[in-house]
Amino acid sequence: MHITYVASILLKSVEKSYVIANISWLIGSGGTVFLDLIVLGQFVYYRSGANKGARDEYMDDSDSSDD
Repeated sequence: MHITYVASILLKSVEKSYVIANISWLIGSGGTVFLDLIVLGQFVYYRSGANKGARDEYMDDSDSSDD
């Protein structure tokens, strides 16, 4: 939804005055899209098991006790 909002603003006009007048909405929506992509990337990364070795190493360290 946010990406279509950014696109609708930029497709209407890319004149400097129009973009500056709408910069707060562009930054807000564009920032939301950026953060959504980070979360999606983390989901894909951890879901795929690309870091399985690091995850297993962490689990092994946390299971040992130094009592």
